[in-house]
Amino acid sequence: MKRPLRIALALLGLWGGTVHAGGLLPPASREVVVADFLGVNTPFLFFTPDRYQKQIQALQALGLKWVRINLHWYHLEPREGRFDWEPVDRIMAAVKTAGLTPVVYLVGSARFASTSLDGRHIDQWPPKDFDAFARRMVLLAQRYPFVRHWQIWNEPNIPGFWRPKADPQAYARLVSAVARAFRAAGLDDRKLVLGGMAYYSQMPYHGNALMLEALGNLGTFKLVDVVAYHPYTDTPEGDPFPGGEFVPRARILDARLRGAGVRALWVTEFGWSTYTGPKTVQSHIDEPTQGEYLIRRLAMSMSLGFDRVFWFALSDLDRRVPDRDRHYGLLYLDGRPKPSYRILRYFLDLLGPRLRPAPEQVPEEGDDGLYTATWRRDDGRLLWFAWSPQGPRTVHLPARAAAAVVHRPGRLSRREVVAENGRLAVELGPWLTVVEL
Repeated sequence: MKRPLRIALALLGLWGGTVHAGGLLPPASREVVVADFLGVNTPFLFFTPDRYQKQIQALQALGLKWVRINLHWYHLEPREGRFDWEPVDRIMAAVKTAGLTPVVYLVGSARFASTSLDGRHIDQWPPKDFDAFARRMVLLAQRYPFVRHWQIWNEPNIPGFWRPKADPQAYARLVSAVARAFRAAGLDDRKLVLGGMAYYSQMPYHGNALMLEALGNLGTFKLVDVVAYHPYTDTPEGDPFPGGEFVPRARILDARLRGAGVRALWVTEFGWSTYTGPKTVQSHIDEPTQGEYLIRRLAMSMSLGFDRVFWFALSDLDRRVPDRDRHYGLLYLDGRPKPSYRILRYFLDLLGPRLRPAPEQVPEEGDDGLYTATWRRDDGRLLWFAWSPQGPRTVHLPARAAAAVVHRPGRLSRREVVAENGRLAVELGPWLTVVEL
């Protein structure tokens, strides 16, 4: 389901141009309101109401409110014209009562509507009638008017969600059918979200050409309010380009998408599993490393200019999914917090409710080869984020006071560093360090 891929060289040529940088992140250009920036995927349909109520409480304790909810057509309408609304009604009522802000996506085909020829994997084949799918999305939007964002399908660039292979022209027609149906139903105040493309939108049976580029050329971006993709990679920074350069791939892709007129850009899934079974593409990591990867990717995403990102997922899942897919959660299956939950909570408490870009250049000797970002918190304190994926090194910061606090959120630790000769010596490595100045 979630498979990191090495990115094809086609990415370098997306809409032309390359990116050159000293520091590996661009300077932050706009403020980040944390509760509006970070959301989580919440597969509530896997759980009983008492379990997902406990998950909602854990989410609220983080100060977060955005949730992404998955709906499958064949669950919703097991027989044509006969809808099973009760489980979805309960979830939507719980979400509304809790004051959460949902993004809902409908994906897959009902048995009576699937293009599957042998009746197998019906959910992974596109529907016979795109207008019929669009009518179901309109029914959902009318039934749950408090949901303002509706996402059209999920990961249509890979066979796991669109068999037998990605078809940009067909998916563009599906998006057009939904946009047309929403307009005809007077739902112009709802926001349509492009189905999140897996990875950086490579299409495995098309030489890893990028589906986002194809959809841009087809004019599909004009039909939606938000473009989304799912940058799953083996490490937070992604795979290096040939030659070893670690410029974030999202930095290149996002610049091209903005240049193509995309109004809002979201990551509707990212994450790492703590599975321990036979290796399935993603390398094995332990539970604290999951939290470290989460906060490093979150730090990157704030600087890269995404409008919103969603972690996958709030909770671990059960044996109805393959082993790796069971262990992406911030919570164990029984609702207890995993180390990643506690690490995220430390990090969010450190950030405060809002960060503003700070123009200061913090390191004295430059930041070549480092991931760095400088932000100002609401209380006026400067926060310098940094890590060195190539290994340990020491950097010197100009002292603004006799001492500063150095945080290692991945270790839930903080310590005071005393200035010497007007400078602060900070050891960096492949872990996120936040210096509070």
